[in-house]
Amino acid sequence: MGDLCTDDLYSGTDVVTIGGVSVDQQAVELATNVSASFVTDVDSNGLLGLAFSKLNTVAPTQQKTFFDNAIPNLKDPVFTADLRSNAVGAYEFGNIDSTKFNGSLQWAPVNTTRGFWQFSTSKFSVGGAITDSPGAQAIADTGTTLMLASAAIVNAYYSSVEGAVNDQQVGGVTFPCASVLPDLQVDVGGAFMATVRGTDINFAPVDQAGTSTSTPLF
Repeated sequence: MGDLCTDDLYSGTDVVTIGGVSVDQQAVELATNVSASFVTDVDSNGLLGLAFSKLNTVAPTQQKTFFDNAIPNLKDPVFTADLRSNAVGAYEFGNIDSTKFNGSLQWAPVNTTRGFWQFSTSKFSVGGAITDSPGAQAIADTGTTLMLASAAIVNAYYSSVEGAVNDQQVGGVTFPCASVLPDLQVDVGGAFMATVRGTDINFAPVDQAGTSTSTPLF
């Protein structure tokens, strides 16, 4: 997962084609400076914003995202994100592939006020014990493996992980690389309890010795 540097951005328009879907005059931000991790990530072809258009920061005229512009050309106004651990992920526009998931498809209301894919998380479970979290909200980041959760969920989760520390220098929680992390279940919009495996809550080492690692759960 690479981060695009936010400095030195210019914008233009071009014909953008992704998976056979084309958008004419699509606004494209042109970066003149990017982080090393973004350049060396061979599984990344670029950065495509999939939050809602109200979050777009192109100036002086705000622009629509690729997805919003592509909707009239799609069979259905939907997209899916299939993100895999240590593997290449995939996005699909205009279709929901039923072979990519098990069980029945569930729908949850999304709070678009801030432009994110935000949903309520009224309860969660760490190690099997369900805890209520009234009023809590979470955000699914469609471009990374991040889930932005409430402090109540994060603190409850890491209180069960020995050696876990909220480290401001790395921007998240660190813990010993040898730690065995428990599974986390979170309520998604009151529709179902999603399970995040403990083995997936492990982002990257934060020191050269490989003794400490950080997490994508905030």
